[in-house]
Amino acid sequence: MRTSKRPPTDDAQHRVCPGAVQPYQRQGPVNLARRLSQILLSAVAEALPPQSLRNQFGTLVAIANLPGLEQKKIATVLALDATSVGQIIDHLESLGFVRRTVSPTDRRVKFVEATPEGLHHIVEHRPKVIKTQADVLSVLSAEERKTLIDLMTRVIEANPQHDRPGAGRRPPKPKPKPIRP
Repeated sequence: MRTSKRPPTDDAQHRVCPGAVQPYQRQGPVNLARRLSQILLSAVAEALPPQSLRNQFGTLVAIANLPGLEQKKIATVLALDATSVGQIIDHLESLGFVRRTVSPTDRRVKFVEATPEGLHHIVEHRPKVIKTQADVLSVLSAEERKTLIDLMTRVIEANPQHDRPGAGRRPPKPKPKPIRP
């Protein structure tokens, strides 16, 4: 019978602590970015009342800040799948928080704007969302928080080719071939 001879290990060195970032995870930002996003979304969801929008709040804020924008452009601005944004807007509309209007020149195009009820919802809950985000990031100094936001923004803006819904799960759309005469 074979037995593997493993060198003795320091238990404390290899202990897995829930929530702890493992040394190998520090080598790449993908897992860290996903976990930070998960932490922020979870904290915001817990801070808002159960009947609130929770993860749809950001979409409502974007619609309020970009009134009259086409539904497809909202998906582009938020870097979300158009179908998902359509479902979120359906829900927001059912709550009376947004209104869709059909373009007079192209019936396929829908413009979206926040209603007074939607704006009231933002005014009522935005302070909780901002405080919750600040609480999560409170382990950083004000300067570090600003630097974190600046660095994330710089990375996102430098990589527009990867800033698309489904990136990593779906291949990018092929570029059209030039038409030859």
